[in-house]
Amino acid sequence: MAFLHGAAREKGILNDKLARVTAFNRFYFLLQFGQGCIDQYALKYFASMIGWPIIAVPFLMKTDMPVAEVRIRNFQQCTFSGALLSLQTEPT
Repeated sequence: MAFLHGAAREKGILNDKLARVTAFNRFYFLLQFGQGCIDQYALKYFASMIGWPIIAVPFLMKTDMPVAEVRIRNFQQCTFSGALLSLQTEPT
């Protein structure tokens, strides 16, 4: 709406509306930023704190083989795989 000889009043009204919209957008951005930080912390930290025991406990509670024997077997498999890799990469 245009006012008769009211350019200053119209400018003031429009600037006020713009200031309120800008303030709301700033508030909304900060609100979303805070929510995103909380979501990322909750999703990553709490999910790993719940997911780790679900995955690891069955392996830690395994009783069919002594731990030392399992570690030795894993080490032997790793070194054997490493020896195969080094044989494949050596020039003939």
